[in-house]
Amino acid sequence: MTIIDKIPTRSKSEKFVISRNLNYLDKAIKANLIFTIDEYIVSIYNTFYSDGRSIPGDELILKELIKLSSQIGNDKNASIIAEGLHQIGEIKKKAVKSKLTFPLKTIMSEDIRSKIRGLKGETGSYEIGSEFKNDTRIFDYDKYIDNFDDRFIWSLNLYKNIKNSKFKTVLDIGTGMGYIPYIFKHNGYEVSSFDMEGCSDIFDKSCDILNVYKKSYTIKKYTKIINFNKKFDLINASLISFNEHREKTFWKRKEWVYFLDDIYQNHLNDEGVLYLGFNSESDNKDSLFLGDKDLHLLFDPYIKNVSTQTAVLNKRDIKNILNINIIT
Repeated sequence: MTIIDKIPTRSKSEKFVISRNLNYLDKAIKANLIFTIDEYIVSIYNTFYSDGRSIPGDELILKELIKLSSQIGNDKNASIIAEGLHQIGEIKKKAVKSKLTFPLKTIMSEDIRSKIRGLKGETGSYEIGSEFKNDTRIFDYDKYIDNFDDRFIWSLNLYKNIKNSKFKTVLDIGTGMGYIPYIFKHNGYEVSSFDMEGCSDIFDKSCDILNVYKKSYTIKKYTKIINFNKKFDLINASLISFNEHREKTFWKRKEWVYFLDDIYQNHLNDEGVLYLGFNSESDNKDSLFLGDKDLHLLFDPYIKNVSTQTAVLNKRDIKNILNINIIT
């Protein structure tokens, strides 16, 4: 990066250190090391630009740090840096001093990542229902640790796809390791979550480490979901399994219409959005992804991205479905 060479307002020693750190950041970007990118952004900003130390001439670097923070899903940091950038404009207009800004924080620190990785093999438990499978090894919960980075980055990408500046409240269904509610909470959203009763200790311990509070509730067909006594701007259900995934009794149209009616009546705000991230119901690529032609007729109009098989429904969409599929 050569941006620093064009900035006359920093001393020679400051330019040298900032430039060196920007080069390290550039290498992390090229290697796609998300956590390292985040750590360098935090280090650079907190050392040279936070607490009213942003000055005219720093704009190009701050804009780059804002862009990078948004790209990796750390919107909280992006907003703090943007405030520093705004203050530079105020300095130019009014010749006033910058105000203090909050220091940046990484989206997940190394000590938290280490604690989660340390859960591997701690319980030796398996996914519920694995006892009925031919090969239980693939249902071992250690898999959630073995590819921790990929799973967390997947959650970051999901957050970036479904976030909305208009949203304030989020309900996460099927919390698992807790990454989705953790990321939303980090970025300033009010988050509620629940997962099935009796899920693995590794899920509970991961949520404890992340300070994610979740309620225990198992969704069942033709039964209303747990009520949080409020409605939500965003309801997210990723990698859905509450529909008795890959079992002979997996949900068909009537079960889904009952669920959608409950969401519509009791849980989704008027301007809210429901995200349903489906799993394939078959290993055969030539088979129906949702396992039933009727379900494709129901959800295909709302699946915006075929590769992710996520249905995006606002309240008006759900009402249209309910008007066609009258609850009896």
